[in-house]
Amino acid sequence: FRGAASLARVERWSQRELAPWLERKRALLAEAEEAYGQVAPLAIPRWQIAAASRLGDMRVRLARQILESPIPDVILRDDELLADYETRLIEVARPIELAAIDRYEFCMVTATRARWFDGRSRRCEEALNALDAARFPIASELRGEPDYQTETPAPPAAVLRDG
Repeated sequence: FRGAASLARVERWSQRELAPWLERKRALLAEAEEAYGQVAPLAIPRWQIAAASRLGDMRVRLARQILESPIPDVILRDDELLADYETRLIEVARPIELAAIDRYEFCMVTATRARWFDGRSRRCEEALNALDAARFPIASELRGEPDYQTETPAPPAAVLRDG
C-alpha cells in the first residue's frame, strides 16, 4: 500500500493488489492439492499423513505471509485505519487457516487409525495446537520419539520355518 491514508484507498488497494495476489496463491494451492490428492487413492497412511501435513503447512505459510506482511507507515499512524487494515488481513487469512486445520485434522485422524506416529504426525499435532490451542491441546501422555510404525518385516511363521 502506498499513498495517502484513507479507508477508501485501503479498500481499493485490497481489491486491486491484494485480491489478485491472493488469487494467484490460491491457484497454486489448488494445483498442490490436486497433486497431493493423487496419494489418497493409494491408501498408504504414511503418504497420506505426509501429504496432509504439507498441504496444511502451505496454507499456514500463506496465512502468515498475509498476517505478517509489513504495514505501511502511513497506516501505522492512524489507529482507525490500522484497525481496519488489520481486520481485513484477518478476514483474508482466517479461511486459509481453517483449511489448514482441516488438513492437519485429516493427518491426525489418519495417523491415529493407522497407528503411524512419526515426525509428520507430530508436526500436524503441533500445528493444530498453534492454530487453536483450546481445541487442540498437545497430548500430555508420556511417549517416546514420534517414530512408531506398525510394520511387520516378515510374517512370524515364515521366520520360524526358516530358522
